[in-house]
Amino acid sequence: MQFLGGSDEVGNLALVLDFHGMRFLFDYGMSPGKPPRFPLAPPPVDMTFLSHSHLDHCGMIPWLCSQTDHNIVTTEPTAIVSNLLQKDTVKIAQMDGYSVPYDNTDVKTAEHSYAYVEPGTKQHLGDEYAIRFHSAGHIPGSLMFELIGEKRVLFTGDLNVVDTRLVKGTQPVPCDVLFLEGTYSGRET
Repeated sequence: MQFLGGSDEVGNLALVLDFHGMRFLFDYGMSPGKPPRFPLAPPPVDMTFLSHSHLDHCGMIPWLCSQTDHNIVTTEPTAIVSNLLQKDTVKIAQMDGYSVPYDNTDVKTAEHSYAYVEPGTKQHLGDEYAIRFHSAGHIPGSLMFELIGEKRVLFTGDLNVVDTRLVKGTQPVPCDVLFLEGTYSGRET
C-alpha cells in the first residue's frame, strides 16, 4: 500500500494497493485551492477505481489518462459529473492564472476511458479473486470497492450511512482490512 496523497491532508486522495500480484489505484484527486495541490505520480497500475466525482477524488484523472491508457472503473453518474468538474477545473485555473497539469484534450481522453459498473455487481479478477461494488451512500453514483481474496479489503472513499433525498445510506460491509475516508473523524456536529 502506498498513499500518493491524502493520507495526512484533506484532498489529493490517491492510494496504490498491491493485491495478489495486481496493482490498483483507488481515486486520483487534487486539492482545488489557490494554487491547487496534486498527488504524486503513480507507478504503473493494472486497474484504476474512482469512488465518486468530487475533485479531491477525481481531479487528476485527466492527467493520468494523458500519460498511459487507463480504464477508470466507476459508475456512469460519477463519470459524467467528473468530466464536467474537470472541464471547470481547466477553465477556473485559466481565469485565476494557475496551471493544472492537463488541458481539455486530456479531459476528453479521460471521458472515453471510463468503464461503467453498477452497485451490487461483482467483477472477477482472474480465477481466484473478485471485486464487488457497493453504493457508498455519499452522492449519486458513489461507490465502495470490496476486493475479495483470502482476505476481504474494503476501500470506502467518502461514505454516508444516513438516507438522504438523493441516495440511500450505505450498509456495513464485512471486511478484514478497511481503508476508510476520515475527513471529519473525531469531529462532533
